[in-house]
Amino acid sequence: MNVIKRTKELMDLDEIIISEKFKETPPKLEKMIRCDAEYRFNKKMDRDIVVDENNVLIDGYVLYKVLKSHGVDDVEVIREVNEVVDESYRDIPTIYVYGMHPEEGELGKERVWRVPHGLTRIIRYAPGRQVRVNTKKGVSIITITKIEFSCTCPLPKGVYVNTIIH
Repeated sequence: MNVIKRTKELMDLDEIIISEKFKETPPKLEKMIRCDAEYRFNKKMDRDIVVDENNVLIDGYVLYKVLKSHGVDDVEVIREVNEVVDESYRDIPTIYVYGMHPEEGELGKERVWRVPHGLTRIIRYAPGRQVRVNTKKGVSIITITKIEFSCTCPLPKGVYVNTIIH
């Protein structure tokens, strides 16, 4: 199964490769003005710059152009890499940790992560505790709601179960 892994990293803006697709379609002026104002007044980025494994820009062309105009050298980017994932965990005894992102509050969605095989310190994980987990957007914190030991993956085939970070 192929999964897109997303990691955050610091990158030199000049190393980002802009495809012809982006070069041929300039961003709308309103987007440029809004993004520039956010950066100029708050020194915040209101969107992400996303690159692939070859440093080719996937998303965030507006922010890229704004940062270039301000002479910024280094920027935090999200790198997306397509990986082939081993799904052998689906049919062997595995510990699944359920949890919610604290910023979503009580109305958030309960999600599931798996404990990597060989992790022996699971005792420190208990409902109510917070742990770091891998997500589609990188590393995040969750509050554990329950822990299950199962020989069958709780998610349907084709849905990858990310891991907690030990």
